[in-house]
Amino acid sequence: MRRRWVRVLAIVVVVLVALGVTADRVAVHYAEGEAVRLAQQKYGYGAGSTNGYTDVSIHGFPFLTQAAGGALDHATISAGDFSLNTTVNAQGDHLDVRKFDLDLYDVTVTSLTARTAQANLVTGDLTLSYDALSGVLTRLLGEGGKLA
Repeated sequence: MRRRWVRVLAIVVVVLVALGVTADRVAVHYAEGEAVRLAQQKYGYGAGSTNGYTDVSIHGFPFLTQAAGGALDHATISAGDFSLNTTVNAQGDHLDVRKFDLDLYDVTVTSLTARTAQANLVTGDLTLSYDALSGVLTRLLGEGGKLA
């Protein structure tokens, strides 16, 4: 009789752990999708191009405890094939971005209602084509053709 009780307890523990891990992975997948949607909406990452893309990955386990505490250890944002536009400097107007990668560390969710976060450390890479950079510099300088 005692062995049966141990077996039932072990099965219950395994099932509960599996359900917890599944809930954690579903929550992180939802949060990543929501972050992608907000980045595209707020900054236009991956918008305006059929080849444009945006990807957000939230690292660390368990996600639910990080989210409950309002602090994430590490997150990455990758985007590409989009234009940065500004209304402040109409002469320069836009810059086409091939690829944009950010690594965010010690991210604190500052407001759930405003959907904002702040990172303690950010590192990243930005890839531009020579033609795009030359074009924006030419527009800013207001001179002739593209740089040679």
